[in-house]
Amino acid sequence: MQSSREPGPIAVLLYAKQPDIAARIGELLTSHGMAVTTAVTVSELQDAAGIGRFDVTAAHTTGIQTIRQITALPVVNIDAFVFQSAARADDTKAASRFDTAAFVKRLFDVASPRKTGRSSSEDEARTVLIDPEGPAR
Repeated sequence: MQSSREPGPIAVLLYAKQPDIAARIGELLTSHGMAVTTAVTVSELQDAAGIGRFDVTAAHTTGIQTIRQITALPVVNIDAFVFQSAARADDTKAASRFDTAAFVKRLFDVASPRKTGRSSSEDEARTVLIDPEGPAR
């Protein structure tokens, strides 16, 4: 039988190679009551993984393989929550929108089994892959 971890905030290991994006996502998650450790280099990721007890990781698509090589934690793909909005008439490129509510919910959903000591299903441990275009018709 698995034992429950102590109650507390969900511990997220955030791997984002761009410091400004890492800081913004870290602030977002902290504002939602999560304990966030941010790594922007592979060395920082290895150091954090070696000393921290995390419930879930978050990374852009390009960092997922690296996280999987270093940890056995479930990964939530940040890019899966970025959607392209239609370009405005005065803009030359499409604007993007980040679905904050869905991202935060997914982190809580994936981390919950680890926090409560329940076993997680394979689906909870897989990377989130969502087609921004919606389901195929």
